[in-house]
Amino acid sequence: MRLLFTAVFAINLWAQPQSLHKTWYNKAESSIYFFYNDYLVKQEISSGALDTLFLNPVPKDYPNYTPIWYDNAVHLTDRAGGWVYRLEKDSTTRIDKSFQHRKQFHASQFVHNDTLFRYGGYGFWRANNFFTYFDKTTSEWEYLP
Repeated sequence: MRLLFTAVFAINLWAQPQSLHKTWYNKAESSIYFFYNDYLVKQEISSGALDTLFLNPVPKDYPNYTPIWYDNAVHLTDRAGGWVYRLEKDSTTRIDKSFQHRKQFHASQFVHNDTLFRYGGYGFWRANNFFTYFDKTTSEWEYLP
């Protein structure tokens, strides 16, 4: 019995833990999200309740995404520009028809009047100074004139 306990303890001690990629505070829900390899853990600040959201399927190039609260759900937007994923309880749905254009690396993103915007970023050897928004009707990023 002692040998079995030692073996189980040693296996747990050296087992590969899930690596935490990032944490994100969502002011709209008053909760904190913890991003792991293939799932997220949501912790409500007021009650401490935990909920798990699975990335099914895991987005391509994950974890190079920026989380944002948009349209009453957590969304992941590609840092290079383009792809947008909506996270539900146990599924990950790509909601855009765009491509990874690589024009807006690390752009600032925000929601205004229920529209998702991106500003600036870096791409094609220059710092950009323009706005794009996610158009729900075309499911693509459009330039703001």
